[in-house]
Amino acid sequence: MKYYFFYIFILLNINKITAQDNVFSQPNGAPMYLNPALTGSTEKGRAMLLSRFQYPKVGGTFINNAFSIDYNANNANSGFGLLVMNSQAGQAGIRASSITLNYAYHVALSDEWQMKLGISAGYNNQSIGFFNYTFGDQLNSSGTISPTAEALNKTKISYLDLASGVFLHNKNIWVGFAAHHLNEPNRSFFDKNYQLPRRFSLQLGARMEIDEYNTITPQANVRDQKGLYQADLGVLWSSGVLEAGLWYKNMPISKTANSSIAAVVSFGVQKLRFTYSYDYVFGKFQGLGGAHEVGLSFSFGEWKDSRKPYGKQKRRKEYVHCPIFMENDIDL
Repeated sequence: MKYYFFYIFILLNINKITAQDNVFSQPNGAPMYLNPALTGSTEKGRAMLLSRFQYPKVGGTFINNAFSIDYNANNANSGFGLLVMNSQAGQAGIRASSITLNYAYHVALSDEWQMKLGISAGYNNQSIGFFNYTFGDQLNSSGTISPTAEALNKTKISYLDLASGVFLHNKNIWVGFAAHHLNEPNRSFFDKNYQLPRRFSLQLGARMEIDEYNTITPQANVRDQKGLYQADLGVLWSSGVLEAGLWYKNMPISKTANSSIAAVVSFGVQKLRFTYSYDYVFGKFQGLGGAHEVGLSFSFGEWKDSRKPYGKQKRRKEYVHCPIFMENDIDL
């Protein structure tokens, strides 16, 4: 079992893909993680808790947690946000944590269209318990385990991670583009330069009204990280209070893709919304138990345009609802 986790860790480093690059991909789950431009995209503010439990059939489950809070400072045409994440991977003691500051500037292109420009800077920590591993040079013909000759000088690393994004939308359609790991940080525990390559992503979606109470929202997220392509395709139905949908995640654009189908259900009352999703995994990790994801969000504040017009040509712009988010203010 120890060899298995060591293999996963080495695989992640060689391919330069972090575990967190493959989770929280649903827009309603962690919007600032998806694209920094989505910071402050709700009417006023929103706080979120999110937990994801992967591969429960494997000893030492892979767990990812996130907390985020962002605020729409409409007087300054800006959004400010904080994203805190931590994860642990299996029995090997692989842990990662990060704290990220986000900022987005909101540009009213017209009364119907808005563009958001976002940046983020994150401080990341990773640690690993090498004592949980068994290396090849420790095994000998006598059946005993000897000390390893591997140079295990580091058990913790820290690095700065930068990202930026742009998001264009009206009340029904959106398109976004984000670039993560702009500075390509070195995240190796060994005395080598294993840089995390830049990840580029495209977000597309449209909200279509069926009637006064029901909407259907098809959407897609496409990512590229140094030639490793991945696509998530989803469709969500919403009645305001309830939301349900299906996602085909990690669509196999390449033969090495690891795919899953995720079922999502969400329930919102007034300022609160609870979300649960389950991923059925097929591909390389089939049979490991899939993934459970739960989230709770709270909206606070109300939109008030207190900006003072200056000059006769200055026009106040109305708030343009971002269709990627649910409207939670439902009173039962």
